[in-house]
Amino acid sequence: VPNVTSIAYDGQLLTANWGAVHEPGVLAYNVTAAGINVTVTGTSLTLPIGSASGTVQVKALGASSTGGLGSSLTIIGSAPEITSVSYASGTITVAWSASASGTFELALFDGGGFVQSTTTGTTATGGTLTATMQAGRNYTVRARATSANVTGPWSGEVAVIVGSPTISAPAY
Repeated sequence: VPNVTSIAYDGQLLTANWGAVHEPGVLAYNVTAAGINVTVTGTSLTLPIGSASGTVQVKALGASSTGGLGSSLTIIGSAPEITSVSYASGTITVAWSASASGTFELALFDGGGFVQSTTTGTTATGGTLTATMQAGRNYTVRARATSANVTGPWSGEVAVIVGSPTISAPAY
């Protein structure tokens, strides 16, 4: 049976991978993903879907026979919403509300380019990331829920304010 090995949903596209069935007569695979059935000849699929919930499961197809369903993975269909971001002494602290459970990945970007990420463990309300950053750069953070071999969509980017205001003597 073809077992699903990984799935990722980015908010628009669902990508799934599964193990091949190495038996004579296997011609294709029937994939059930978020309630949609698709037949493909390879061991991966990228499918445009607007809203994802449910599971991904695969079965092998022959000319006149059908194999059993392999193990499934559950789609993470929603992104966490970042509610606050702060930076002090080399640590970015991010809080979010989440509609998914599991672990979360917190990532730092500089002008759109990836800088680094960390996994927060099973905390469903926030996390920290240690980073050396320079004032005047355009840093942002994003978060997403993850589970064993499953990734959900990224949250929207939220700016990290690195610099702090300088207070000078008031003029009278």
